[in-house]
Amino acid sequence: MHTMKIRTARLALTLALLAPGGAVPALAQTPAAPPPAPQDDPLLRVGLPPVTVTAQKEPEDVQKLPLSVTAVTKETIERAGIRIPSDAALFSPNTIFTDFTARRLSNARIRGIGASPNNPAITTFIDGVPQLSANSSSLDLLDVQQIEFVRGPQSALFGRNTLGGLVNVTSAKPAFSKWTGAFSLPFGNYSAFELRGNASGALIADTLSASGAFSYAARDGFTTNDLSGNDFDSRGAFTGKGQLLWKPAPKWEARVIVTGERAEDGDYGLNDLEMLRQNPHRSSRNFEGFTDRSIFSTTVQTERKGDQFTISTTSGFVRWTTE
Repeated sequence: MHTMKIRTARLALTLALLAPGGAVPALAQTPAAPPPAPQDDPLLRVGLPPVTVTAQKEPEDVQKLPLSVTAVTKETIERAGIRIPSDAALFSPNTIFTDFTARRLSNARIRGIGASPNNPAITTFIDGVPQLSANSSSLDLLDVQQIEFVRGPQSALFGRNTLGGLVNVTSAKPAFSKWTGAFSLPFGNYSAFELRGNASGALIADTLSASGAFSYAARDGFTTNDLSGNDFDSRGAFTGKGQLLWKPAPKWEARVIVTGERAEDGDYGLNDLEMLRQNPHRSSRNFEGFTDRSIFSTTVQTERKGDQFTISTTSGFVRWTTE
């Protein structure tokens, strides 16, 4: 009797499936529910613009590179008021700079690995030219397109002085459009002020363009000498940059970048650690020194783009003196 009930149930189920008005055909004809409209999506979605980096000496999408890299774009540099590379490091995880008042000693540290002044484990590259010294690495950022902080060893492509990573600074190319420019004069406390200007445009349409930028910035020191009442860790510098971009043919390009700086900073704001804890920004010394720096650099870049491969060269000359 029990076996007959099971067979009867199976027969009834088979007839229901084969019937024209069975349950399965009815379900198959039911239209699927439409997907929720975008405004009904409960998830917050943020679309980021594409970022192209040159951290492997070839332009590439940052999301496709097997690197830990942070790119600070020109828009962020302008909006955040970034003036030197150490300011941009605030946007890069595990990256700090140790600044000893004067800009000639601005040492990068990535993931705990530091950069000594003259044999760094983290090197700053400016338009493809390694600085190999902290004395010429912390320059005023004029007409800079992007700053990239690459974390981790990069010695295979950039040599032994990139054991901890590298800082890659890229200048913006002169525009072939009509001449445009900008000018600013911000002020701040400690008698700080900054005069900046830049211009860019075409000299010969679609063939030769040029750009120029300059800045003069100064401020009083933060540390007071108790013996004389003077402040001695002041800053002041004039920086200029000029560029020429030549395109003799659609696939050929050559660029010359000339940069110069004259900085006249004060003495180092150092003192006994316990005394600094009791009286911050105070020191006592019978000699007030200074830190002067002069930098002149020239970079020549050439590139020929082909269908199968591209040939590019970078040649740089850097001369710096400090006193």
